[in-house]
Amino acid sequence: MAEYKTYQALITEMNKRASIALKNVANIMANQLRYFVIEDFYNQYSPEYYERTFQLQDAPTFEMVSDFLAEVFLDTDTMTYKTATGQEVAELASKGYHGNENIFRAGYFWDDFIEWCDANVPNLLKQELQKVGFTVK
Repeated sequence: MAEYKTYQALITEMNKRASIALKNVANIMANQLRYFVIEDFYNQYSPEYYERTFQLQDAPTFEMVSDFLAEVFLDTDTMTYKTATGQEVAELASKGYHGNENIFRAGYFWDDFIEWCDANVPNLLKQELQKVGFTVK
């Protein structure tokens, strides 16, 4: 077991470990968002009139805003389309629209992701904190 000679050294180590745990959770969340994009969007419809680029499935990511704050999101800035922005495509897709508002299939990846987060993220954070050495009950 490590020894810390000062209170500040202990706090620094605890902060480092908590940040690692949070980053691990954010990575798991981004992967789960990718899963829902595939299940609730791509697997719901096979296009006949256009070829998919699969940019939406590559868009889930996360960013560490600070040591103790992570943001999980769709990076729509990396998505390029001829007739719409990445943001427009992601918004339509999250509502079940494929390519345009004329092609609808019930599949709401964002809603399912939020529901999954509500049910799983607290326990994931607890597990990841335990992995880095915290005792969490």
